[in-house]
This record gives sequence, C-alpha cells and structure tokens, in this order.
Amino acid sequence: MPTITIGSGKGAAAASNSQPVKINYIPVTEAEADANTFVTEFNSGTGTHEPGVGGELTDLDLIVSQFGNVPGAVDGGRNITVTSGQYFQPTAAAIFKFFNNPSGMTVIKQCSHLTTEGYLGYLQLRNGSSQAVGQIFGEDFSRTVLSHIDPSTADAAESLIGIGDPVLPINDIFWHITSFDFVNNVGFAGLAIKDTLPMALSDFIGTCIFFNARQVFNESSVTIDSNNSSLFGIKSGGTSALYKCRGLSLSKISYIEGVNND
Repeated sequence: MPTITIGSGKGAAAASNSQPVKINYIPVTEAEADANTFVTEFNSGTGTHEPGVGGELTDLDLIVSQFGNVPGAVDGGRNITVTSGQYFQPTAAAIFKFFNNPSGMTVIKQCSHLTTEGYLGYLQLRNGSSQAVGQIFGEDFSRTVLSHIDPSTADAAESLIGIGDPVLPINDIFWHITSFDFVNNVGFAGLAIKDTLPMALSDFIGTCIFFNARQVFNESSVTIDSNNSSLFGIKSGGTSALYKCRGLSLSKISYIEGVNND
C-alpha cells in the first residue's frame, strides 16, 4: 500500500501524520452499479434528463436532471456547450444520501473534450441558519478547492488548493475524484487523465489533496443547498466550461481508505 501524508490547513503540504492507504475500485458504469454506488452514463438525447441506477435510490432520485437544453450524446458523452446556464443536477436528497453515509463516500466525475477553463461543478452545503457550511469540490479545470466555513463565525476553517494549472489534452478522458473516509478521517481530491478509473496515486496529475474529512463535513444540521448546487456545470454564478460529461458515480465506498489510523 502507498504511504501518504495527511495534511490539514491550507495546501496539501501541511502534514499532520503519515499512514498507508488503500485505493478501492468504485463502479463507473451502469452495468457495474450496485447497492453502494449510483452511476449515470450521459448517453441521452438533447434536452432530456439522465436516468441512473444503483445506490439504493428510487423514483426521482434516480434521475440526474439537465438544464439549459444540453445537447444529446455524441462520442460517449454530452457536451456542455455554453459559457453558463447548462448543467446537470441530481436531486438534493440523492446527493445527501451519500454525503450523510457514516463511513464515507466518493464522487467520481468522468469527462473529456476540454476546450477552455471554467467551473466543472460545485456543491454548496448549508446549516439550519442558511449560513454556508462548506463548498465541496468547487473546482475549475486549473485547481481543486475544498473549503469548510465555520457556521458560527463564517470564517474559513479549512481551504485546500491543489492541482496547479494542469494541461488537459482535448478529447482525452479525465477523472475528477473526491472521497471521504470518515472512519479513518481521510479526505482526498485528485485529477487524472486515463482511459480507465485510476487505481494508483501516480495516475494523478499535479498535487493530490489529502485533508481532514470530518472537518469538511461534520455539521449535524447540514443540508444541500439545491438552489446553488450542480455536479456538472454551474447553476448560480460562475462560468461553465466547454467539456463532455461522460459519467457520474456517487458511492458509499471511500475511493481512498485510510488503514491502521489510530
């Protein structure tokens, strides 16, 4: 198993301890989806929503809705084609079911066809007073950002930035992976260019982020802000990018799992 350095505070270089980690395979196709993992492949027609399978979701929670008349699938995915106003969004209940899993969770986005920098998507979390608790993977193509806002002071308790300005070849498949292992308190975010799901830390470009998983998502009153959340594209503010949505996985399994962490 690889040994990594877990950091907290700003940047991946802030180290608190080293420990071995295990990389788990997460289903990334609808055929692989199971009770632990929901998967959507973006293969529907223009202006239509994307049905997914798995993750013990039912009814409307199985649908990833499209907004802005996103074009139909071509060459393995659907293109976000305008600078703003096109996005895909699961239901808030579906998203929260995975983020509220006590052992951990993973978000995997599979994309390609990058033509410009811009936001890939973000998730806004709020507490009962509607104060921002955290903006998880509010990233663009040049960096990955995870932040935790203290609901009582509104001060940033943790803001982690990594993956400095990578060059992503047009049409190559890239993976953006964010995972939380709440049992071992290991969080991870990374970006990889690979035809298949990356299964080694060496597959990732730039600096992967390891962070305090509980600090990012540990508020008992957290809710998903459905007015400001979108896993592909931007719903409120920001600028979308021109890229192809290929697949989305939401899993109760941590992609990066800490081992022997006392």
